[in-house]
Amino acid sequence: MRRFICILAASTLTVLLCAGCATLSKLIPLFGNSVTSDVAAPVSTSATTVHPQIVEEPETRPAEPETQTEKEAEPVKAPVTVEEELPANLTQLQKDLIKTAKGKLGCRYQYAGKGPSAFDCSGFTMYVFGKSGIRLVPGSISQYSLGRSLKKGEPLHPCDLVFFSGRKVSGTVGHVGMVLDYDSSTGEFTFIHASCSNGVEIQRSSAEYYARRYIGARRILDDAGDGEGETVPDEEVAAQNAEVVIPQAPPEPEKQWYSVRSGDTLSRIAVKYHTSVAALCRLNGIKETAILQIGQKLRVR
Repeated sequence: MRRFICILAASTLTVLLCAGCATLSKLIPLFGNSVTSDVAAPVSTSATTVHPQIVEEPETRPAEPETQTEKEAEPVKAPVTVEEELPANLTQLQKDLIKTAKGKLGCRYQYAGKGPSAFDCSGFTMYVFGKSGIRLVPGSISQYSLGRSLKKGEPLHPCDLVFFSGRKVSGTVGHVGMVLDYDSSTGEFTFIHASCSNGVEIQRSSAEYYARRYIGARRILDDAGDGEGETVPDEEVAAQNAEVVIPQAPPEPEKQWYSVRSGDTLSRIAVKYHTSVAALCRLNGIKETAILQIGQKLRVR
């Protein structure tokens, strides 16, 4: 009988343990690791709060619209410092101009800006040359009439001005820069300028954007590299770019003289030659009360 009771108790305990394991296996997916940790660790009297994890969605930005405008070329990487060794064959004026120009690398672009911290293209060249006492006129078209025109294929010198069309490829000047150096073997050059996109930068003439727009060059300094002070525009080029005709002064009228006769007065002479007494007096440097002498020469035209 005792043996039967022990077997019955053992069977009952086994059933209870199986039921408990089944219940625990259902609770684990619902509460995660908190249940297993509660079973493994001593029971705590404080309530356990389960915080759900928040997964952030990656930020998506709308794609920038494509522009139809042709982009300018990337600038030539160059140090901002101007304390560099310049070629020995440059004149002191050329060195000063180049140092002034490179000292403004990185300055921003500003329409009609003339410095000292923001420039447009012609304002930049005006500023650089002005610092050395050479006054340029504003505007790239106007500057294209300064100095001496350089023929196609003629070697360029440092500090020559180079001209390009604007964003629209055409034969009309719309941009200007200053030459830094020239490669005689290829005919290519580097130049410094104020661009709309990057401000004051150094560029190569071989860059496709500028190669397609290159128009020509002008020499502001004389061939020895010395300045000529205030520059005078080339009237022919200025007229072509401005599309105006420079009027010529009318020729001075031929002088006409009259010999005073007996009975002549200034009034009578003025009526005869369809002029005025005042005009006769101005031409001859006399007063209206002057007494005329017979045979006296008076200018009437």
